[in-house]
Amino acid sequence: MFQVVYADELTVSDYDYFDLFRSLEMSNDNWEEVVKRIKHHNVQVVAEVFGTKSFDLMINLGVDAIKVHASDIANTPFLQYIGSYDIPILLAVGGAENEEIKRAISMLNNNKEII
Repeated sequence: MFQVVYADELTVSDYDYFDLFRSLEMSNDNWEEVVKRIKHHNVQVVAEVFGTKSFDLMINLGVDAIKVHASDIANTPFLQYIGSYDIPILLAVGGAENEEIKRAISMLNNNKEII
C-alpha cells in the first residue's frame, strides 16, 4: 500500500508544510509505472487517497483497492464520490465515534467490500 499525495488535497496553499507536501507529489506517468511494476509481480495494488484527483488517477490505473484515511471519515462529499464506485475499500477509523463510522460505511456501501 502507498499514499498518493497531492498537496492541494491535503491542505491549503498558505499552510506551513504545503511546499513539503508538493515536493512529495509524483507525476501521473510515475504512478502508472509504479502500479504496472506492482501488478507485474502479481501483488494487489492498494492506494491511500486524499481526494478525488488521487482517487480518479488510481481508479484509472486499475488499482485493486482504495484506502480512505481516518481524517476523511466525516468528509461526506468525498465518501459519497468513492461510494459511487464498486471497488474494495479499506476504511481507517482511528479516533472516530461509532456513529461517524456507521455513517461513513453507509455512504461507501455500494455492494463492495469494506474493511
